[in-house]
Amino acid sequence: MASTATLTRPTSKTDDKIADTMNALTQKVIASIEAGMANPDGWAPPWHTVMGGGVNATTGNPYHGGNILLLSFSGHAGPWATFKQWQEKGAMVKKGSKGTPILVPIPVSFEKEKSDGEKRTVSFTRYRVAYVFAADQVDGWNAPETPVNPEPRTADADAWIAAWSQVVTVDHRSNGACYNRATDTISIPEYDEFKNAAGYYNTFMHEATHSTAHPDRLNREFGSFGSAVYAREELVAELGAAFLGMHYGIPTETIDHGSTDYLANWLRALKGDPKFLWDAATAAQKAVRLLLAATRPDGE
Repeated sequence: MASTATLTRPTSKTDDKIADTMNALTQKVIASIEAGMANPDGWAPPWHTVMGGGVNATTGNPYHGGNILLLSFSGHAGPWATFKQWQEKGAMVKKGSKGTPILVPIPVSFEKEKSDGEKRTVSFTRYRVAYVFAADQVDGWNAPETPVNPEPRTADADAWIAAWSQVVTVDHRSNGACYNRATDTISIPEYDEFKNAAGYYNTFMHEATHSTAHPDRLNREFGSFGSAVYAREELVAELGAAFLGMHYGIPTETIDHGSTDYLANWLRALKGDPKFLWDAATAAQKAVRLLLAATRPDGE
């Protein structure tokens, strides 16, 4: 029987719901990775299902971080909206439909007086649980047709790669892909050496996410293989690549993870800390914001 990880119980009912939401997501990912341990050749990471529909049907805004994973495990196809939002669009949630929980961030900031009389600002994020329903759970609304790009190589993604290549050194002479933090260099084979466009993009996006960990950027730790720190950084890079792929409409390509030892490393970290997945997803989203900013010199 698979072992489970649980959060320490908070005091409020709201925090109980948040803990339950994070726990449920963690258990689903644990189950998926354990299936991958049994059949690594036929396994794809569960975050490879985040493509498409991860937006709010009313605002058009995409969902971020761990919420993308919560929606991807729902078994439904977006766009998404709350019960009230669907009503406002003239649609009705089908009877018996079950909402999917997401965590809505609420920034909190206040001033605290130190012992020397000086004041400092304390900022943190709380969450509340909201429930959303997918387009396939409602009647009276049809999704607008989205043109399908038959060739996943896009000018927008190429422009982003060119922009990020001005931030870090990119070496296309390599036989393999990696990021060297000491030299701030992404090594990756030439585009034509990949079996398809998605493979090239996904690999570059993975290594580019690693590059945001540089001390002059987001300063994340890399850790040594087998450590929770290492597992977290690799998960951040995997999620960053998936989120970027979703942004540019590029299918997620399975990246070779080397061996079941790789999966076991994630498994240990997930079972040891049920917030591990959510924290990694949050870090990945922060990395993606930095990466996309490379194509927005005005900072918007």
